[in-house]
Amino acid sequence: MQGCPLVCKVDKNAFCFHDASAQVVEICNSGVDSEMGCKLLLPESVLLQSLLCTDISRALRMLTVALGHVAVTCLIVKQETADNSTVLHINIDLVEALWLGTLQKCKIADYPTNLPCTDILTMSIGQQLLAGPSVGACLHWYNPTAKILMMTNGGVEVYKSIVFELQLESTHFSGQREHEQKALFMDDVEGAHHVLRIFHADAVEFAEGKGISCQTPTLLLCWQLWPGLGVELSGVAHSTTRKRQLLLNCSLPTTAT
Repeated sequence: MQGCPLVCKVDKNAFCFHDASAQVVEICNSGVDSEMGCKLLLPESVLLQSLLCTDISRALRMLTVALGHVAVTCLIVKQETADNSTVLHINIDLVEALWLGTLQKCKIADYPTNLPCTDILTMSIGQQLLAGPSVGACLHWYNPTAKILMMTNGGVEVYKSIVFELQLESTHFSGQREHEQKALFMDDVEGAHHVLRIFHADAVEFAEGKGISCQTPTLLLCWQLWPGLGVELSGVAHSTTRKRQLLLNCSLPTTAT
């Protein structure tokens, strides 16, 4: 490697391409200066460590959401033997990726306890988006003006709305992994937590008294929110020949205790 490390904010049009054989993720259309090389390469290990995650497929799905919501910053260095840059450290700001920072901007001075309903953040309380065993009331939110390009089964790129669903009652699933380091957002860790579900949908609507409804909601990912813990995560566009990849859908945990 050569040169001085550089901190860069990844562009909103970026997307990831996973090369499983090389155990590396290329961040395409990253917006990094062309002088830093043709490709921005993120080692799997760096991504997994940044999200306190052990499953690369799940980490890639969360990275896709974070990239689409402009919540990724990298420390990179140019390689000495190739016209590429390598990510030494990645910071995935899950507070921004989940639009929680926007919540502060939407406070209504006269009604501080009201849920926001604006063109940058809409929230409501209702029942779970997908049919299944009842989990009680859920908090839903999305940004009406923000969509992410995603790949369909037919190989076509389409814009999707991202909707978040937070289960208000805490739960505890058996068979999850132990992890000494706890943070506000965790993945598949043993202990009581609130389930956070991330959906993509063709369209989203909000109606007073009914809340948020989605057209063809698809579960992209389940994550965990651990209240009372801090966010302790390590963590000019150029053309590319890489193709946006299809993200496999997520399945819900089935065993609760």
